[in-house]
Amino acid sequence: GIGLGVGLALGFDWREAFAAGCCLGPTSAGLSLAVLSHCNAARMPAGQLLVAITTVDSILALVILSSLSLLVGDVSATDIIVGTVSPVAWVVGGGISAVKVFPGVKNVVLDIWENIAERIRHEKRPKRPAELVQERTRKEFILLMAMFLSLIPAVYVS
Repeated sequence: GIGLGVGLALGFDWREAFAAGCCLGPTSAGLSLAVLSHCNAARMPAGQLLVAITTVDSILALVILSSLSLLVGDVSATDIIVGTVSPVAWVVGGGISAVKVFPGVKNVVLDIWENIAERIRHEKRPKRPAELVQERTRKEFILLMAMFLSLIPAVYVS
């Protein structure tokens, strides 16, 4: 897009300009979420749609970023095929897993986590519903980050 055009206009090689353009791509989700949160629109249907669109855009930008290594050195046809198919397979497989597999796994893991926490909890007073929701949300975020971090080596190897 714009990064490629500006890079070419400044006289950079097409590979350098393409890399610059790829680096500018994954900024939209964070910026959109910050603006929507500031305006209290992140929970509205239009705000959620915009966040979903920018998230998909960022995922696609990361797929393109992962392919940048194909522009360096001697590249074979196998490198190009694997470098193109592998990120797409991860995105498709991740999307299917997010819809079909993760909700069930998440509930099982969080139930086990809560059972263990109840056994070791020192505090015996019952929690208010708002506290329970906040605690569950925090645990879901930790679980999501753990799963995300575990995917980094797997994606790197493939």
